[in-house]
Amino acid sequence: MVDLWAEAHEDAADERDMRLSVKKESAGLGSRFDAEQFRMLVENYLVEADGKVIIDFEGVESISLSFADELIRKLVSKYGLIGFMQRFRMENLSRECAAAINAVTKQ
Repeated sequence: MVDLWAEAHEDAADERDMRLSVKKESAGLGSRFDAEQFRMLVENYLVEADGKVIIDFEGVESISLSFADELIRKLVSKYGLIGFMQRFRMENLSRECAAAINAVTKQ
């Protein structure tokens, strides 16, 4: 059976990777609830991807610290830093998004 949704999210550069747009797939960018829903989608597609899950921040100017914590810090905590880097890739991060992610992942 063909999964049209999954096919639509295959990365053009590498069909093994799945690309998920934070702007398109997340209901919002300011709450833990929105981030938790998006994180569950990311983790579900990790199972489907033969490669990495690309978390694409294109068109996202900023995210709240709570969104960054619930999405990125929890993935890093669950998979470890190396495991996160092997399974996920973040692309098109604005300076503000990168600052929020750095703030919540500092040790």
